[in-house]
Amino acid sequence: MRLSLAHDEPAHRRLRRLARAAARLVLEILSAVRDAVGRDLAIGVRLCGDERIDRGTTITDALAVAQMVEAQGCADYLKPQSVPRRPSLVCSTV
Repeated sequence: MRLSLAHDEPAHRRLRRLARAAARLVLEILSAVRDAVGRDLAIGVRLCGDERIDRGTTITDALAVAQMVEAQGCADYLKPQSVPRRPSLVCSTV
């Protein structure tokens, strides 16, 4: 039996909803940190720009989060990064 989450459409939709919730959580955390440390300390965000897996985080996804972070104004810099190519997450049993 082989199970691949990357090809399960309902799971994909749930993961996208979770990703949006995670982006909101990042914004809440940034706001709380900025309130705690003030403007004297630089705060940065490192974003995965492309997971390079089927239905993983894409540059478009990262750009949307970056725009949200920029609009909020709590981060002083953004650092995009990319991960090396790797196979999709696959769970299998024999």
